[in-house]
Amino acid sequence: MQRYLAQLLSLSHDVNANVRYDAMNLIRVILRQGLVHPIECVTNVVALAGDKETRVRAQAEKLIAYLDDKHHSMLALRSVEGVTKCYEFQLRVFKAGSAFIDSTQAGPICAFAQLYAYLRTKKSEGKQFVNNLLNKIVDGIKSLSDRNETTPTEDVDLRFLSYIVSVISSLPYNKKDEVMTILGALTRSISLHGEPLELALKEAMTSDSSGTAAEATEQEEATSAAAHLLRPMQRKCTAATVVCMLIQLKSHIQNCYGVSDSQVTANMDTPGNSNGRFDVQIMRRSDRLFKLNDKTVLDQPHGATETEADSVLWARYTQLKAALQDDGAQADYLSSSGQAGQAATSPNSRGGRPAGGAKRGRNSASKAKAAAKAAKASKKKKKKPKRRKRLSDVSDDSGSEDAGQSDDSDYEG
Repeated sequence: MQRYLAQLLSLSHDVNANVRYDAMNLIRVILRQGLVHPIECVTNVVALAGDKETRVRAQAEKLIAYLDDKHHSMLALRSVEGVTKCYEFQLRVFKAGSAFIDSTQAGPICAFAQLYAYLRTKKSEGKQFVNNLLNKIVDGIKSLSDRNETTPTEDVDLRFLSYIVSVISSLPYNKKDEVMTILGALTRSISLHGEPLELALKEAMTSDSSGTAAEATEQEEATSAAAHLLRPMQRKCTAATVVCMLIQLKSHIQNCYGVSDSQVTANMDTPGNSNGRFDVQIMRRSDRLFKLNDKTVLDQPHGATETEADSVLWARYTQLKAALQDDGAQADYLSSSGQAGQAATSPNSRGGRPAGGAKRGRNSASKAKAAAKAAKASKKKKKKPKRRKRLSDVSDDSGSEDAGQSDDSDYEG
């Protein structure tokens, strides 16, 4: 059976839905009988979680549940590859990739919601899954920013990156710690790549080929008339669009779960000191699906005139500039990594005192209370003998007073 496994896996992604269904049934049988190594089937099985054919997807979900039960570590190891292969499968069979599938009960849902539910049973594996997806987007930014500008931009598929963004946005997070972790990672990525890209594009817009100031930018504001200056920066303009995707993703998650910029920044400045305050349930406030801004340009302007190509470059630059201005937490995090932490530790700040402050306050209060009890007990012990002595003194004094009165009467007599 191992000899024909490659052909069987290829048939599981066939254009014909009947062929895919029969191939999945056979894969299920040979997996349960242990005739092949499970890790060789994980990628293809996970990819079919995004099949639009309901019966094929149901078979894939059953196999994912079986792999989680019997081979959880292998499922976690190849899960991100399965998400990537799902896009390739959808593109070939359905001509478009989508992170959502139609559910008759709840409408469109994430194709990998069940997979993530299995992975997050182990906290580290759930975080690793999301981080690996985010790294694909960050790697795309690095590839576009670091390579020579003469390299074509076809090596980075913006529609694939938008598909990954949709997957991250629609995963069923149910712990506040999960949401804060992904928001912190997004903020760091935006901070590291957003401003350098904006500065590089701004410099290109404010200088001509000889390096002198351009006439169109006398007031330090570039106009679309100078968009031709961005032609040597096509890769960086494309990277700017990817950064805009991250900013839109961050805003979407914050709106869905009600997390503010100050909470994200404070959590980033005190990593590992949450003391479990984020290990609580969190409810999704909105079921709205993630959708990129209509102004986001995903397709490269192939075969366009110079004017049309320049307008696309100009649009990418202006979108990045506007998005960075709207992202307040990014500016705060870039200005100083310590100011937000100081604000979080001040009594009047939103974050309150630092982690452990409340504990120290409770300890000091309990110590003071114990000391007061001890002082009160010692005071009672000291009072008891005094009270007995005073009673005896009173009796002696009464006798002496009587004697004194008799002496006085004798004296007067």
